[in-house]
Amino acid sequence: MEIKKWPVIKRETVFSKYGKEMDRYCFVATDCEKVGEPQNTATEVTEVVLMPLDEFRVHLRSGRLTDVTTGYLGLDYLGLL
Repeated sequence: MEIKKWPVIKRETVFSKYGKEMDRYCFVATDCEKVGEPQNTATEVTEVVLMPLDEFRVHLRSGRLTDVTTGYLGLDYLGLL
């Protein structure tokens, strides 16, 4: 993914379900172009999913996500709430 703008909109320390402390970063990437697949390190998991804004809002409300906070923070940052 070639990204021209990548601001961190929130950084927080959270605890995993295993009790391990970890840092969570919330980004909003705009003006992007997919140029290849993610190249994760051994400790990263990345899945790129493209969907229209209306479908994303339905997805946030569906209950299928384990963490809706980052989605709502992103919409707020972009002025789309």
